[in-house]
Amino acid sequence: MINRDSVMLLEAGFTVKSVDASDKMLKYAYKLRWQRHKDNPVYDDWEIGEGDWLDLDNCEDTITHPEIGYDAVICIGNSFAHLPDFAGDNSLQKVAISNFHKMLKPGGILIIDHRNYDHIIKHGALPNSSSQLYYQGDRIHKIKTSVLTVDTQATMVTLDYEIDIT
Repeated sequence: MINRDSVMLLEAGFTVKSVDASDKMLKYAYKLRWQRHKDNPVYDDWEIGEGDWLDLDNCEDTITHPEIGYDAVICIGNSFAHLPDFAGDNSLQKVAISNFHKMLKPGGILIIDHRNYDHIIKHGALPNSSSQLYYQGDRIHKIKTSVLTVDTQATMVTLDYEIDIT
C-alpha cells in the first residue's frame, strides 16, 4: 500500500508501514517520503519496505513488525487483484489472506479493496455512477479501462488512472 492511501493515513495521525513488491512503487514511496518529510515530521516515521504477500515474515529486514501484531492490515487501491491466480483455485490469494491474518493482533481488522470486475467485463468500462468509483474528487484527470480477451474470455482488466497527487 504505497500510494495516496498511505499519505492520507499518515497525515491523519496513523502509524503506517508500507510494503510493496514493486521496485518502481518502492522508489516512488522513498522519493515521496523524502520530499514531504521536510514539511511534515510524520513522514520521518513512515517505514517502507519490500514485501511479498506470500512470504511476509521475510520482510523483517526492511519493516519492524510489532510483537503483538498490527491493529489493521489494509490492502487497498485494488492491489489484491494483481496477485495472479495461475492454478485457477485462488490458492495464492488464500496464502496471502492467511499471511495477512498472521500479521494481525487479536481483534485486528483486515481490509481488502477491489474493483467490480464483473461489471467491467460485462460492460467493458467502469460503472457510470461516480458514487461507485473508488477514487473521487477533482484530482482524477482520466480513467481508461481496457479489457483483454483471449478466445472470447476476459483475461485481464486494466484501469489506468491519471491522478494528480500533489
